[in-house]
Amino acid sequence: MLIGFARASRCGPPLKDQRAALRAAGCAEVIEVQARGGAMEALDRAMSRLGSGDQLVTTSLDRLPGSLRDVVRVAARLTSSGASLRVLAPALEVRGEALAALDAAA
Repeated sequence: MLIGFARASRCGPPLKDQRAALRAAGCAEVIEVQARGGAMEALDRAMSRLGSGDQLVTTSLDRLPGSLRDVVRVAARLTSSGASLRVLAPALEVRGEALAALDAAA
């Protein structure tokens, strides 16, 4: 299963554009968040729906809330449950051993 995550911001792409890109990538469901304060909760909600073999998809890394270290933690949490993280632009997929190397570097 592919679940998309879209987050609005003043300087980022509009939600409708993110939603369209995520749907085109095959996401059956897209979790959207408008308010900055609710971004982590929405991300937790999206991750809780993923299981082994599933993928969290976002249009770009800056659509995920938090710092780069937070993104690494998100990827580690996904990988520990057998899921993975996919970023559409630039194209990036993080799973298994690649995540271990990224986590060690961060």
